[in-house]
Amino acid sequence: MTVVTKTPFTDTHPTVLALYCSDGRYTRAVEELAEALGHPRIDVLCVPGGPGAMSAWTSGSVILASHLRSQAEFLISAHHITDVLLISHESCGFYKAQHAQIDDHGRRQRQLQDLARAAVLLAHGRPHLTVRTFHARHEGDRIAFDRGDRVSA
Repeated sequence: MTVVTKTPFTDTHPTVLALYCSDGRYTRAVEELAEALGHPRIDVLCVPGGPGAMSAWTSGSVILASHLRSQAEFLISAHHITDVLLISHESCGFYKAQHAQIDDHGRRQRQLQDLARAAVLLAHGRPHLTVRTFHARHEGDRIAFDRGDRVSA
């Protein structure tokens, strides 16, 4: 079976990278966020825990944290990315599994700290790059993105 999409192939890479949790309940909402910010297409890097997995404490491994950072840095360099969207979300199962001893409020605070750290790591030494952080939460039956800090080198 062959499926042909309605979306035409474009030779050029998008200029924005969205790094977020692989929880599929957020995929289309992240795409809508990018479009609302003026990015009709996005490069995507999805892993459990999203940008928080760049933290060895959150991911549970210096090797995994370093690997995610190098993957993001590869895409930024190879695809000439100018904007990065780092997105966490409420009730993240990865954070709950990694840090069951912390309550929901504490995990949210940790997510926001991890977002800020990841933004600084990726922006460092890249004056052409703008990194924005967002935390997704449920608002009724919709997803709302609360904007964090905008980081530039």
